[in-house]
Amino acid sequence: MMTDFKRETGDWLTDFVKTTEWGEAPTHLYFWVGISTIAAALRRRVWLDMGTFQWYPNLYTLLVAPPGVVAKSSTVDLGFSQLLKKIPGINYGPSTMTWQALYDNFAEVGEEFPIPGGGMSQQFALTIVSSEFGITLNPKDNEMIDQLVHIWDGREMKKRTKKDGELLIPTPCLNLIACTTPAWIAENMPKYLIGGGLTSRMIFVYADKKARYIAYPQDHMPPDFIERQARLVRDLERISTLVGGFTLTPDAKIWGTKWYENFHRNESSKLDATMLGGYIARKQTLVHKVAMCLSASMGDSLTITAEMLERSAALLTQLEESMPLIYSQVGQTEDASGAQLVLSFLDRFNGTAPFTLVYRQMHKNFPSPEKFDDILHGLINAGYITLDRQTGTITRTTIQ
Repeated sequence: MMTDFKRETGDWLTDFVKTTEWGEAPTHLYFWVGISTIAAALRRRVWLDMGTFQWYPNLYTLLVAPPGVVAKSSTVDLGFSQLLKKIPGINYGPSTMTWQALYDNFAEVGEEFPIPGGGMSQQFALTIVSSEFGITLNPKDNEMIDQLVHIWDGREMKKRTKKDGELLIPTPCLNLIACTTPAWIAENMPKYLIGGGLTSRMIFVYADKKARYIAYPQDHMPPDFIERQARLVRDLERISTLVGGFTLTPDAKIWGTKWYENFHRNESSKLDATMLGGYIARKQTLVHKVAMCLSASMGDSLTITAEMLERSAALLTQLEESMPLIYSQVGQTEDASGAQLVLSFLDRFNGTAPFTLVYRQMHKNFPSPEKFDDILHGLINAGYITLDRQTGTITRTTIQ
């Protein structure tokens, strides 16, 4: 166990959020950018030994919000461009992921480092930051997705080619943070991909509203912003030098055992297994990955306490509340997508709008009057809206 050197910031994540939350994004977006920044600094130099395998703190984080609402890419920059890029030894991967581009980048960044107790270890660590997830990854590239799954699991990355034979990256480590919209997920992620494989290993952080309106950001920045950033960089650099295995305290193991049993016996049934089955199976892994980041945020001890596990589980559970909002349009028929457009439009007018206004809005996407009628009748029959033909108004009911 390492000496528990305390952070200059006290708790890195707390100070990061206080330094950044003057912006328009909700606080939880800044927090998860902070978690992802720590994960990218830790890389594969630390781990949690599970006997026959190890868990590493690397994360795939996806910020999901409608376009232009919460400045997703600017929020990511506060952790990655302004802090992590100042840390020596952090290597960035390709902005567009193909197997060959990713392999070539991994092959260039291999490094060895001494580990506690003697001996050497090796990592091939990359960080990918993407302002547009759709540009970075083609969700229909099954080979690339399989490789990303293997890397997240801590397994080797390999491929056989006619020219070079078997290509092998023995200890890859990838941290990915990307931004996208619910519409892109609906249009580009096939339903079979949601809840299994890659997406079950991703942390989806959703927001659909600004937390505050900031016309002139510089007027709201803390007066000691530069000093705070410098402090965060110094602590983040120290975090990046941590090496060795994390230890679960006895109370952490007791809490983790009770949580694991309760989650699978009781809590998991509350999640939609058809959409989140893979996530349910991997939540325990995610809880411990995030707990490693929480521990590193506070000190060098490489110790995970019960409080850290409990906080990590609670943080992930909070994100689960918005998962249906992210996945709701995946695999929808054209009519179902149109129905969602009608309901969203009515919400903008406090639930009631003239028929003619709704028709004009829908005509942009569904120029056929017959198609509009089908969508409207479906919503009426399902009890989602009522149509008052005398006043010519459509009203959304309280059914959600």
